Amino acid sequence: ASGAFPLAGIFSAIVGGVVISLLSGFHFMINGPAAGLIVIILNSIDALGGGEIGFKRTLAAIFFAGLIQIAFGFFKMGFLSLLFPAAVIHGMLAAIGVIIITKQIHIALGTVPAAKSLTGMMLEIPESFMRLNPEVVVISLISILILVLWPKIKFEKLKKGEIEETKGIF
Repeated sequence: ASGAFPLAGIFSAIVGGVVISLLSGFHFMINGPAAGLIVIILNSIDALGGGEIGFKRTLAAIFFAGLIQIAFGFFKMGFLSLLFPAAVIHGMLAAIGVIIITKQIHIALGTVPAAKSLTGMMLEIPESFMRLNPEVVVISLISILILVLWPKIKFEKLKKGEIEETKGIF
């Protein structure tokens, strides 16, 4: 989604998800590739030359940004994050939402867009609605309903650990 090579995603998942979790000392920690970085990485690769050279330059920029973060942490300079307006963060999150919806709507409708660019995929959304696969749409709607309704269901016995052992089923 970010324009980086697929192998880069695998390595970042391994490093972020396994290595960092082991080094941090926390048993339950979410690390690794984040959807919020899609917009930043995609634009960075394009702005720094595109393709392989843009990817390498982006890696260099990330490395130096990491060094700056370590230095800020060492010198207790976290208060500088207050200089970023909330509108910037909200704009980035809105862009992430648009990207996710644009890429997933075709899947939820059971179609495959011809375009590979984000803009092209956006322009193909009306066509995907006209060519939708009804069976896939039903599955998509049921999945969304489950995601919305699941947190509202009360599972008192699960929360209290009072689940009885089922005997004779297996």
